[in-house]
Order: sequence, then C-alpha cells, then structure tokens
Amino acid sequence: MPKAPLLRRGESYFCSECSHFMNKEHVACPQCGTEFSEVMEERPHPEADIERLEELDEELEETTERRSAWLAIGAFLLLALGVLVLVLFLRR
Repeated sequence: MPKAPLLRRGESYFCSECSHFMNKEHVACPQCGTEFSEVMEERPHPEADIERLEELDEELEETTERRSAWLAIGAFLLLALGVLVLVLFLRR
C-alpha cells in the first residue's frame, strides 16, 4: 500500500490521497486504503501580498484605459474613412 501523510485540520482528519473525512486519527484510510506515515497539520494558504495585488489592480486599470483609448481612435478613423469614401463616391 502507498504511504502518505494524514492531514489534520482542527479536530478533523483527511486522507491526503482521496480527501476522505475522518473524525479520529486512523492508521490507514478506510476509503482508499492508503497507509498514513505521519500526521501533518494542514497549513492555511499564505496570506496574499496586498501591495502586489494593488499594483496588479492599477496595471489592469491602466491597460483597460489604454485599450479603450485605442478603440475610440480606431472607431474615429474608421468613421472618417467611411465619410471620405462616401464623399469621393458622391463626387462622381
């Protein structure tokens, strides 16, 4: 049988292979049969870097503003080209 750590979260235990929930510590998982080599306290995810998230948010906002500006310029040029073609067509 494969060996893997038994994960402990508070008063609950989980198999690290199949995530089966257990109320108490076991030697092996009753669901998948994985033998547990040790009990490991499950660590919460590391805290987010708030400053980096703010920087990324500002970059996204700037990129969105630039994209909007380029779309407006493109729409204006397309409209101007349409007017030019219409004027040239009506002159004939």
